Amino acid sequence: MPAKIEPPALPIYLYRYRSLHRRAGEMGNILAREIETLRRSYIWCSKFIALNDPMEGFYRPSSAIKKKSNYDQIAALVSAGKSGVGIASLSDTKKTN
Repeated sequence: MPAKIEPPALPIYLYRYRSLHRRAGEMGNILAREIETLRRSYIWCSKFIALNDPMEGFYRPSSAIKKKSNYDQIAALVSAGKSGVGIASLSDTKKTN
């Protein structure tokens, strides 16, 4: 009998938390930027290389992959794939302070 795959139970609401305070080196009006995202109905996705966790997306190839003659090509494909990904962080928990 084949397995039945159930779709995940998605939350009704998702929340996005972003600071409205300017950090060193940032330009422009952050509040205006956030209001514009609401007006235009989009979510900003950061580039992979701009994430603040140095271990985010860490890739350690297996010894079997390292032994392949085309390992350099595989590593380049993984790196290129990661650099083309945008990431948005959302939460299903409403933050109340």
